[in-house]
Amino acid sequence: KGYRELIHAINILNRSKYSICLTLYTAIHSSNLSKVHFEELKVLINSLKLSKCIKLDSHYYADTEILTNLSKQDLIIFPYQTSNESSSASVRHGLAAGPPVLVTPVSIFDDLQDVVHSFSGTSSEEIANGIKTWLENFQNNKNFHHKSQNWRKQHRFSLLGRRLQGLIRGLELNQEFL
Repeated sequence: KGYRELIHAINILNRSKYSICLTLYTAIHSSNLSKVHFEELKVLINSLKLSKCIKLDSHYYADTEILTNLSKQDLIIFPYQTSNESSSASVRHGLAAGPPVLVTPVSIFDDLQDVVHSFSGTSSEEIANGIKTWLENFQNNKNFHHKSQNWRKQHRFSLLGRRLQGLIRGLELNQEFL
């Protein structure tokens, strides 16, 4: 999911004038691959001497808990390198939480380009430059904040639930006439 590149990006930024802390929410699943990946991230963080500013959180949270945790962050980053998925539920969680969202330019995020900030690429340097640019233009990012607020309003469960209920009711009524 691009965590290695993100860790290297934080290292690049921290070596320059920026002091950035990061919490990586990466739940460990039952597969051995998940456990190995987590251990590799720990080794990388330690080898770059970033353990004071990068925290790995491997707990599996319920939706409400992760939304609460994400809502307390200044910025949410999805550093995906590639994906075979057609869209991302996780980025929607990030948007729903409230803070600004930065994503890599992979097709999984294409449908959200109006409400997220995009890096110029997927490399550590491009991610570092994207974070730096975002930080330097923080005040100018208010337009995105309004767009993401509107996205959240339009995608509230109460609103989507009513739409879905209307669609289902319409199908029921149409079925009665057939």
